[in-house]
Amino acid sequence: LQTTEKFCDKLTWTSPDYAPSDDAAVVRLNMHVRSSFGHRNECLYAIRKYVNTLNTQQARFNLVMAGPHSVVDASYDECDEETMRHLSFSTPLLAALLVMGVGAVPRAITPFLCLAGSVQASRCAIVLVKMLWKDLNMVGPDTQIIFVQLALSFDYALFFWVRFSQERLESRRRDAEGDSRDSQAIGGHDSSHAIGRDLLKTLQTSGFVILLSSVVLIVAFLGASCYPDLNKLGYLYATLNLALGTFFVGFYSLTVPTVLVMIWPSIFDEPEEKSPGGSSILKSITRLIKGKVFRPVGYIAASKPWNYIATSLVFVCFVPLILNILRLRPNYDFTRTDFSSSVPEYRAYNIVKNRFDFPAELTMFMQASHGLQKNLTLLDESLSDDSSSFSQAFHKAACVVAETISGDPVCEAAGITAEDIMGIDWDAMNGLCSTEPKYSDARKYQARNGTKERMFLYPEINNLQGEEVQKLIHHFWKVIEPQVAIRNGNHALFSAKLYTPVAEDMLLEQQYRKACPWIVGTTMLIVCVLVAALFKSYFVAVKMVFTVALPIVAEYGFAVGVFQHGWLEWAGIPSTGGLKWTMVYSTSGFLFALAMDYDLFLFARVYERRMQGFDNASAVRMALEETGPLISLAGTIMVVSFFFVFLSTVPVIAQMGCLYCFGVALDVYIVRLWLAPAALCIFEQANYWPGKVPDPTKCYVPDDGLPLPKAQWEEYSSFQKQ
Repeated sequence: LQTTEKFCDKLTWTSPDYAPSDDAAVVRLNMHVRSSFGHRNECLYAIRKYVNTLNTQQARFNLVMAGPHSVVDASYDECDEETMRHLSFSTPLLAALLVMGVGAVPRAITPFLCLAGSVQASRCAIVLVKMLWKDLNMVGPDTQIIFVQLALSFDYALFFWVRFSQERLESRRRDAEGDSRDSQAIGGHDSSHAIGRDLLKTLQTSGFVILLSSVVLIVAFLGASCYPDLNKLGYLYATLNLALGTFFVGFYSLTVPTVLVMIWPSIFDEPEEKSPGGSSILKSITRLIKGKVFRPVGYIAASKPWNYIATSLVFVCFVPLILNILRLRPNYDFTRTDFSSSVPEYRAYNIVKNRFDFPAELTMFMQASHGLQKNLTLLDESLSDDSSSFSQAFHKAACVVAETISGDPVCEAAGITAEDIMGIDWDAMNGLCSTEPKYSDARKYQARNGTKERMFLYPEINNLQGEEVQKLIHHFWKVIEPQVAIRNGNHALFSAKLYTPVAEDMLLEQQYRKACPWIVGTTMLIVCVLVAALFKSYFVAVKMVFTVALPIVAEYGFAVGVFQHGWLEWAGIPSTGGLKWTMVYSTSGFLFALAMDYDLFLFARVYERRMQGFDNASAVRMALEETGPLISLAGTIMVVSFFFVFLSTVPVIAQMGCLYCFGVALDVYIVRLWLAPAALCIFEQANYWPGKVPDPTKCYVPDDGLPLPKAQWEEYSSFQKQ
């Protein structure tokens, strides 16, 4: 590879280190490359590919890459393969559910067309972004992205086709009764003019919801892109891809079905009511579900005190989960969150870790300014400024760092003694400062300009990503680093920082925690202003946040229980020591937007019925009956889709799938069924404020005779019963 691959021309390696059992050996490779965040290490991939090729040629000899980066890369490669397998299993099931919702097989094909177009279009757009910004980090699987686009394509197809079917059936009913002047004038309901009219009504209703949902999701994903240093972690690529994918899914979901209906109305139009087949059976099932499930639920939601009781019970059930979020402990150990235990690289990593005595290594990064020698009296009052050079001052400051670490009891408890400190300014054999710095090793320890220097620490810690090293890092931040720092007023003359990858993650998490309230708050404000402006209701925007924010907190509490406390270990889902530290920040936007999506669909129908003259209770009951089966079916598709993500062998992907799967299930089967309708009835006077709605002239009395809740019929004597 050194001679055949241009990326590996600087590749070097060591002699093998043998395990005490003499049945395993390790060859350490040094690639000597510097690549930016946006570029994969091509040499590493070439080595992995070549090693895997050799491994398949050996009968009794296993040859595997065992470094942490190799394990992560192999895990993500396996995750991509899992995605294709899960898609092959989930797609037929999702297609069957979709056919149940849209009523015809040709219509069920449209979301797949939208998915194919959106995936390719978003990838092309990302490639264009990559061409303009070469440091865009595209390392990582796009499992989440594909399944989100799949679920949105199916949801939007349901929203479109169900409303189109309702409009066509309503149009035919009016024609049959002779109440549609338009249909009489054009001589039949199957003309292109009638189909175009119903398509336009569909776009004005469900199309509006699809458009608004897409905008809300895009705002949420773009908001999630604003966290600092997101590109270092590879999540900026994911959030941008999700935003672009959502845009194209929304665009294709509005255009593809519309064009297909206009070109082939005989295939995509609503079949006749009397036509035999599965369509009539599905409609009968839908009517049964409406009457037996959503009609009683709507009655409870609109009835006092039952709506108060239902709301209180839901929140009482949320309390333990909401309180559990207080026990959230961010997990910085990528060996537990990003490693798949089923790849050979993971087994090789554990062999190296358990059978070989390679010391754990931490790095102290020291930096000084050229004003240090002028303030040498801050270090040693016995020395004068004139007799000291900058290198001597740096040497003295570095000695103080080593002495401080070697004499610290916490460091000693972690196994760091005077003999475990290596640097050009420290004599590890004698545990003292070097009388003369070892400038022969300057290339390893010191920068060329002499203003930066490294010192290596060798603690007795097995896992450099675990809790033990995290406690040590916190101790360095609070005690060691402030103690050895040298300042002249506000100007830093000398600083020493403990550098490890997990320390960098911990610092990033602190930045994210500070930025999160601003990003989430701004996202929620933009969404609320958008909803308030479109529906002319300020209160409904606040109500939506109330019925969305608290359930999301409960969803995170459940995920903390599963992956931190092991609530589902009995089901074979192991605890990973907690959620990956990025999980809350990378998923909150999508969960918020998705919950708002279903809430908007419900309220849009309530608003539509209220504008038609129905009273508030009737509008809520009718909207729940009309949208309940659709939202439940769309949510079920989402749950099934994300359940397969939950099955991933990569823990961080499984955590994401658990959050999305449980979040959608909680939102669809609990919040949107019991909480949201009840809230609309409890605060009915404020639902449309400050907008104006017509005085109620109609009321809804279902066929089963359930009365209007807490209302005497005399109050509605002048209303039109429907």
